[in-house]
Amino acid sequence: MIAGQEQVTAEDTALALLAEAGDGSMRDALSIMDQAIASRLWKMAACLSSAQIRELMGAVPTQYSSAC
Repeated sequence: MIAGQEQVTAEDTALALLAEAGDGSMRDALSIMDQAIASRLWKMAACLSSAQIRELMGAVPTQYSSAC
């Protein structure tokens, strides 16, 4: 809903990562989303992707992480 109000398209997985990154804080999730939108504009990307969110957060893609 917020992405739509900001006229930003985003992958469902990217939105899920943003919610997880907020760790229960709407303010933190929105701050990260603002950074992701700015990054998207800088990179001229068509939409927010999960890869962009992971890169922004410094997270390792799931294909490289090991389940312990």
